[in-house]
Amino acid sequence: MSLFDAIPGGCASASDRRSLLALHAAVAARGDFNYLEVGSYHGASLQTFIADPRCRRIVSIDRRDEASPDERPEEARYPDNTTARMLERLGHVPGADLGKLTTIDASTENLDPAELRADLCLIDAEHTNVAALRDARFCRRAIRDRGVIVFHDRILVDQGIQQFLGELSRYRAYPLAHDLFVVELNVPSLTADARVKTQVPGSLWLLLAQLRAVRTALRLAPLVRGLRHGAAQVALALGAPRRSGRRRSVPIAGRPAASPGGLFEIHTFVTDDALYERMRRSFVDAGFSADSFVRLTDANDDPYAAITRIARTSAASYPILCHQDVFADQGAGAAELAARLQQLGVADPDWVIAGNAGVMASGRLLRRLVDGHGGSTGEPLPLPVMTLDEDFLVLNPRNGPRCSAGVSGFHLYGADACLQALASGGSAYVIDFPVTHVGQVELAGERRRQYWDVYGRARESFTTAWNDRCVFRYVLTPSDGLFLSRSRLLRRVFGSSAAVASVTQCRHELYGTPLRAIDRIAASRLRRTRAAPASS
Repeated sequence: MSLFDAIPGGCASASDRRSLLALHAAVAARGDFNYLEVGSYHGASLQTFIADPRCRRIVSIDRRDEASPDERPEEARYPDNTTARMLERLGHVPGADLGKLTTIDASTENLDPAELRADLCLIDAEHTNVAALRDARFCRRAIRDRGVIVFHDRILVDQGIQQFLGELSRYRAYPLAHDLFVVELNVPSLTADARVKTQVPGSLWLLLAQLRAVRTALRLAPLVRGLRHGAAQVALALGAPRRSGRRRSVPIAGRPAASPGGLFEIHTFVTDDALYERMRRSFVDAGFSADSFVRLTDANDDPYAAITRIARTSAASYPILCHQDVFADQGAGAAELAARLQQLGVADPDWVIAGNAGVMASGRLLRRLVDGHGGSTGEPLPLPVMTLDEDFLVLNPRNGPRCSAGVSGFHLYGADACLQALASGGSAYVIDFPVTHVGQVELAGERRRQYWDVYGRARESFTTAWNDRCVFRYVLTPSDGLFLSRSRLLRRVFGSSAAVASVTQCRHELYGTPLRAIDRIAASRLRRTRAAPASS
């Protein structure tokens, strides 16, 4: 798996990379081969082939669009999508042989497949059914009806796959974990290789492949996914964190009702001085006071403890915990934030914590930021959520924000603060304050492994602290899904990777749809009141 470390992204999930590597190994075990890829972006899925001498020739076809049509509601965005950028990155792959690579900046509809030759093809370009079918027909001619064609994002383009299979007289087809679909034409099946066979998600698919019934199964797949989605929605409706009704707004003891320290105080854990200075400049340019910034260090501090401490000691009306790679460059500044928080305070005086990205009780993902995962979603805000992203958290000290004692780490503290707020009768909201968040999308190699090791420890600390407090609870964050329960049996059944994955999928399936009933009930506490003008 470390063969993918030089260029992150591409087949993003670990299962996808493992499946692609298994196919590569199985094909190479039969002798030298040629590889063709439609949709390469920065070359993440090319890096194993570029370093393997058994792969004699590589053809990369990419239209090099900045944005591409997609079966999902939003266009897929590919910043800095150039061949030069891909070649630069591939040049850093250990053992790379760029001499065997041919790049073509075009669509398959404008090319003649008779001029190319391949044994293994990967289709990962425009994620529409029409384009997937077009690219599959092109690859079929490139392999001369003898070879292997692999689709990425198989669920998105399942109709295109079905139509392609309907055009074939003889084939063998099966999915691979997590999101690949393999079509074999007139070659011995790669499932004879144990490395590929173990990546097939269940023996039923192998049986269906033997019976030539995969296309029928694909026709039924939307029904199965619908049933699974319905079950996930029910599970999440039963297990989503709920706001307790036992609390009313009560100021923290010893804290004045109106803070004398100004509106905002921005606290940041700093590990990169240049990045922090850029962040500070963006906020100052957006109207925040140059004196409102407080540096924190992870050498002697922790965000869980910091949230509780800041809420009790800050003299500001609204202390903020903000990442060093967040920039206030999306047209909203101090005046807009003050107005949004005033509006929220009128609508719900018991709000405890607010941010710019979070997940509602139905699993719906709300975003008011631009990062490597996309842009903002379009819902009118504010809206109540069960968890918030940690990039930008606004605290309401009058309602006692806090985190769990004994939990530590630099992840999931936004979710922890939200769960604490809900448990005490308070609330958490996504508000309309857009920013740019750089994030960690470019981590690779040892840094990537270190990042996930740190995340794993923080996740374990979080779940250990909350399991004993919950009987049946699903907690979805903008980037993860967890099941919490004091029952070991319930954790095994409802906390299995398959169950959590089904529930977590709700984050994206609900995009662009009307609010679900569970969200409307949670939002009904908001009084439709015009916000008063913000004080400067």
